[in-house]
Amino acid sequence: MTANELTKSIIKFIELNGNHAENINVISRMINGRYVKTNMTKGTSDIHSVIKGKAVMIEVKIGKDRQSVYQKAYQKSIEKAGGIYYIAKDFDSFYKWYNLNFK
Repeated sequence: MTANELTKSIIKFIELNGNHAENINVISRMINGRYVKTNMTKGTSDIHSVIKGKAVMIEVKIGKDRQSVYQKAYQKSIEKAGGIYYIAKDFDSFYKWYNLNFK
């Protein structure tokens, strides 16, 4: 499963369980022939969700992909504020984590 497929699967699963989830795509955009950087927070997670009233940020990492320094700082910020941060590497482990924490 690719990172994109895993992201879509997780979002659909969260929504089918009556919660909110959205894909956060941090990319530059072209304006007048020039690439302009995004204003998104560096390191923001791939999926922002609200599950059972809790802010849950999910970072998708496939294979040898690892968190950047910015992503680690973002995780600390979310957890310090009382939010939940999860790194999804495959759907099966995400499913088990979800059921353990929200069922």
